[in-house]
Amino acid sequence: MPARINSTDTFDAIENECMFTRSALKADYDANALLSETDGWLGQVDAARAKDREFRVADMEAMASRSIANVRLDISCLAFGKDLLYAVGDRKAPRFVGFFPIAPTRWVKQGLDKQILGIKGWLTVNGDVELDKHRENLGLRVAGASDSQVAVASLAPARGLNWQMRRDLADAMTRARDGLHRALAELAEEKNLPRDWPDAFFRIEERESPPVQPGPPPV
Repeated sequence: MPARINSTDTFDAIENECMFTRSALKADYDANALLSETDGWLGQVDAARAKDREFRVADMEAMASRSIANVRLDISCLAFGKDLLYAVGDRKAPRFVGFFPIAPTRWVKQGLDKQILGIKGWLTVNGDVELDKHRENLGLRVAGASDSQVAVASLAPARGLNWQMRRDLADAMTRARDGLHRALAELAEEKNLPRDWPDAFFRIEERESPPVQPGPPPV
């Protein structure tokens, strides 16, 4: 029987399986008539590959947007922290600690969600001269970071649909290959060919042979 196609198989691997079987059917004149049963196989793989790429483009755009937003937010926070420290002159000053209970370089290492929440809290503070210098930029950067988080989260349903699409392709290809194998088996019986003849139309995974154990030294 042909090996099952799995949803974790690459599109190239599935495509290779299709091309091998089609080529094998072309190569054996007794099986030529069954070639038409595989005509839609590569088209199915192409369609699934295109949908997968479309999802991955959207996924990478969202991930890259979040990454850049996070970096720019860090830069803005550090710039504010530098100016604030210069203004107060002491990291332990209550005004400084009110914004940065830990060093700014450590503060920006926390999770993006916590960072966004913290900056939104800063922006509710009124009357701080140094904060006011950075308020517009911080507001812009935190809004961008928030939007990027939403964009990443919104792709969760699409990610599930993409995996379902891959599973559907794997199941469809497995059923089609099994059906072709049965047709080849019937043809083998009709033409009095060996029972294992149908297996030749499907690639067999090549496994490395176990290492040869050294024998006794020559006498």
